[in-house]
Parts: sequence; structure tokens; C-alpha cells
Amino acid sequence: MKTTSHFLGINLNNKLFAGLFKSLQKYLKENNIEDVISLQNLSSLHITIYYFGENLDDATLSNLKNDLLTLNKKENLFPIFIDEVNFFMQEGQNQLCYLYPLKDRKILEINSILKLKYLNKIVDNNYPKYVPHITIFKIKNFDLYQKHQENILAIIKHYLKGIRRDNAFKSFNLFSVNSTLSPEKYTVIF
Repeated sequence: MKTTSHFLGINLNNKLFAGLFKSLQKYLKENNIEDVISLQNLSSLHITIYYFGENLDDATLSNLKNDLLTLNKKENLFPIFIDEVNFFMQEGQNQLCYLYPLKDRKILEINSILKLKYLNKIVDNNYPKYVPHITIFKIKNFDLYQKHQENILAIIKHYLKGIRRDNAFKSFNLFSVNSTLSPEKYTVIF
């Protein structure tokens, strides 16, 4: 697999989201709008905490292994409850649908620590506010999508009611990603 970047993130229990993705795929197919949005790959669901470049040197890899050992210690683990849906916008239009945990204080703290420890110039780390999120889909045709948004959001909110009390957390990992694919392809490095 070609690697375009790396990131430290939270691997999630994808089984929690299987029903949601199946329902979204069914809706898209029944309404002949499969080319209007690009669903994320169910097996690649995660929350990105901090981005790295295409290549990682040996010192950074060693530090990341040690950080992951610490983060994955039982006493450092915490539940993540996915209970909200929102959109990132571009030019006043919804562009990317995501789910997120309303209670995200621990994730924000980890992001802040990593920003101080691993200074880099990756654009994705320089947003005005870090938002821990799970990408659900990217909108490829906003005009066509807009006609179905109410129904799609109803499907998502229905599934959120069923999983909001289930811990989605699986583990902290280092991922590599190929951003040239749609949907993007992620691989756990360690």
C-alpha cells in the first residue's frame, strides 16, 4: 500500500457501526444516489489524534512505540461514547459528515500533549480547533445530497440512540494512510 501520511489515533469497535453503514448503503442504493456521497470504509473507522508526514524516522517511530505503550496501559484507558453527528463545511456547504463524542476532554488533552512533543508542519494539525471525530462520509454532490439530508440524518440519529451508551474504544494505534484512494485506506502499523 502506498503511504501518504501517518497518524496516531484511536482504533474503534467497528461492529458498533455495522448496522448504521448497512442502513446507509441500503438507502443510497434504493434512492440511486450511491455516487452522491463516499462512505468511509467500515473497517477503517477511527479518531485521529495527531498527524505525521509520509515518512517517519527511526527516532520518531521509537518515541511513538513508547507513547503507545503508555497510552494503552490499563490505567490510562477511558471509554468513548459516540453520541453526536455534525458536518465540516466548505464554502458554506456541508462537505464531510462525522460522528463525535460529546465528552472528549481526555482526547483533547492527548492531542495537546502530542502537539507539544511532536512539532511538525502538517497542515491537518494546524486547524484553529481540534475536533475528535469519526468520518462517516464525504459529500461529492452537495445539490443532490441536500435533497436526502433529512432522511440520511434520521438514519444516523436512529443508530446513535442505540449505541450512545456502548464504549466504542478499542486501542490507541499508529496508522498509515493512503489518501489517494476514495474512501481512504488505513492500516495499523502498531
